[in-house]
Amino acid sequence: MDLPGAISALSESHDLSGEEMQEVVSIVMRGEATPAQIGAFLTALHIKGETVVELVAAARVMRQFAAVVDIESAKV
Repeated sequence: MDLPGAISALSESHDLSGEEMQEVVSIVMRGEATPAQIGAFLTALHIKGETVVELVAAARVMRQFAAVVDIESAKV
């Protein structure tokens, strides 16, 4: 699913599947979305209300993109 399609679906109160949410969040995390698209997506998601499936899918993608920090060798 592309970002405009996700925004449209969310605006019509449709839930996204886990796969759809992962595709959309991947687009955002790769830097392929404009700030306006990100804002519209997050606003539509908030207004519709996030589902557990959507949140879990988003978290999985964000974890894939997260930087690994080696804290064992870091002096804290």
